[in-house]
Amino acid sequence: MDHVTVGLAMVLLGLGAYVVACKGGGEATASTASPNGSSLPDRDPALAKRLVEEEGALLLDVRTNMEWKSDHLDGATLIPVQELPSRLDEVEKATGGKKDQPIVLYCRSGARASKAKQILLKAGYTKVTNVGGISDYPR
Repeated sequence: MDHVTVGLAMVLLGLGAYVVACKGGGEATASTASPNGSSLPDRDPALAKRLVEEEGALLLDVRTNMEWKSDHLDGATLIPVQELPSRLDEVEKATGGKKDQPIVLYCRSGARASKAKQILLKAGYTKVTNVGGISDYPR
């Protein structure tokens, strides 16, 4: 596929994830499977904390730079969701190139993290969870 086709596919994927995330009052879906059927459940703060603290999961903040500056979780990496498709190389570097390395996503409410999860699953990552909003992660 050429870059234009890939870009169009990412936009369409993002729109689909946005529609799914916005159904039911803006809540993200309870669980989202990747094309090969593997993934992690969403909206599970205890699981997210365990993955970060015990399994070295990448904690990924997909909010804006302004939101990050006002507050963020210790140890998190910022990649705004709209930049994620063009910054997948940073995710690859942070996970050591391991597609099965756990990734914990958060934003303000979980909607953008749901979109980011779809992008990562499409890119081949298999252990991705959306904890929801920044206030959902146990500090």
